[in-house]
Amino acid sequence: MKKLLTSTLFLVAFALVPASTGQQKEEVIPPGMIRFTSADVMQVLDVYREISRCDLVISSHVRQRSTRVTVQSQVQLKMSEAAKLLEQALIEQTGVVITRLDEKRVSVTYNDALPTKPVTEGRPVPELKTKDGLPLPPPQKRTQP
Repeated sequence: MKKLLTSTLFLVAFALVPASTGQQKEEVIPPGMIRFTSADVMQVLDVYREISRCDLVISSHVRQRSTRVTVQSQVQLKMSEAAKLLEQALIEQTGVVITRLDEKRVSVTYNDALPTKPVTEGRPVPELKTKDGLPLPPPQKRTQP
């Protein structure tokens, strides 16, 4: 419940500042405004939806993901840069891939073949290795008879 409350407060307190870029003004997000620590994938996608202003077509495999996302913006970001930051965190930490379908829709899928680097409290989780120094494979799900 605490994580959901954090995301909700984030959306309510979401401060957008117009940044003048010549002829066109693009909204920006102040430094540190995007801050997730071990957040659920769906919470990150909710914020992504707000930032990108796109409808998300989400695969059922994504909804089943239990991995967590940790990301924090350190600098002021344009909306498009903030969306890219979240896309990068999702693909690197969870294997969730966002692909643009058209101007207003994106596809959100899960690719289990992608290498992921889980992050907790801003630091990568150390990779477990065998005695030979090889990466330890993830545990296999047991099938019940």
